[in-house]
Amino acid sequence: RQSRALAFLISAAHDRVRMDLSQGLLNLGQFEAAYALIADSVKACNDESIEKLEQLDDELRRSRPEETEDVITWLDNEGELEALLSMREKRKQQAAYRCLRMFIDAPSFRKRLDKLCAFPWVNCANTVDSFLRQLCDVGGRQGVPDKEQLEIDAAYQARYAFNIARSDYRAAAETM
Repeated sequence: RQSRALAFLISAAHDRVRMDLSQGLLNLGQFEAAYALIADSVKACNDESIEKLEQLDDELRRSRPEETEDVITWLDNEGELEALLSMREKRKQQAAYRCLRMFIDAPSFRKRLDKLCAFPWVNCANTVDSFLRQLCDVGGRQGVPDKEQLEIDAAYQARYAFNIARSDYRAAAETM
């Protein structure tokens, strides 16, 4: 029982270290190395909708901000192993969402959205497309500063190229 709790905490710490390292690599412009670190993690998105992943992230942050609280609750209540495993799956999805969000929102990566097509994005391509759609959605494009407009244009081009690369021509046409 305690060994399972320890394994849960080690796994959570491993996810955090991997995400921090990936963030550092992104800041250095090492996109391939950063993706290699998070590739296994982002699979846990299971191509869920952004709204569902954001809701899960928000819910977990409000109810139990740390994984240690999951384990403490489980040990205190002598709960079933299934409860801890269920929480671990939710935490994996939360970590996957945060990794994707970190990757796509990184300022250095935003300048190189064309690199997006170079990665396979296994089990999360629709989620990545949803993130790109969010980058494109800017209400009332009137009065947008030129720099910001260039970022929006780059997001449209990246989403178009991303969908063409994965043969989703309907989503590509929707982008334009």
